[in-house]
Amino acid sequence: MTVTYTLNNDNAFTITYDGVADQKTVLTSTNHSYFNLSGNLKSDIQEHDITLDSSKFVELDEQLIPTGKILDVDDTVYDFRKGRPMKDGVTSDFKQNLIANHGYDHYFIFDHSKKESVIVQDQTSGRRLTVMTDQPGVVMYTSNNLPEGLHLRERESARYLGLCLETQGSPPASIHHDGFPSVWLDKDETYFTKTTFTFDTIK
Repeated sequence: MTVTYTLNNDNAFTITYDGVADQKTVLTSTNHSYFNLSGNLKSDIQEHDITLDSSKFVELDEQLIPTGKILDVDDTVYDFRKGRPMKDGVTSDFKQNLIANHGYDHYFIFDHSKKESVIVQDQTSGRRLTVMTDQPGVVMYTSNNLPEGLHLRERESARYLGLCLETQGSPPASIHHDGFPSVWLDKDETYFTKTTFTFDTIK
């Protein structure tokens, strides 16, 4: 498989995955970059405002493994359709947030009702990140379990210091459950997917 990274003059960073299976296999590729729009890690991501084009997410068990149950986001802190600060998941006593150690580490299934699948904004810095993808969903991880004290260029690591938006076919454990997008490839089947992260400022 070939993975290509492209950065253009419009501040759009695109990742493409392209390959052909030589035998029947399971494949769900993704990227695990950490984003923090504050600039030089001045602050954590709790005040980042996140919008997701998603009305459903996947339940986790106590070991953070998908149970196979798909839950509605209605009336929960998992409803990002109109935007909400990430910190809502930190302060929530909703069981799924507690399982994730006070935050998010969940697969959200996109509705694909909008061009932009994810929008992240930091009002203080004025920076915005927009994600467009052909993938059916994203694992949003909010660094709830990031080890503290690691030496980074700007500062030492800490919880909630970065946001991961892992666009992917479906959680790997989905091969054991019905109702998820297939991650199986047949022999000689072509695999191609594309995700673009675009950076700009809030108008």
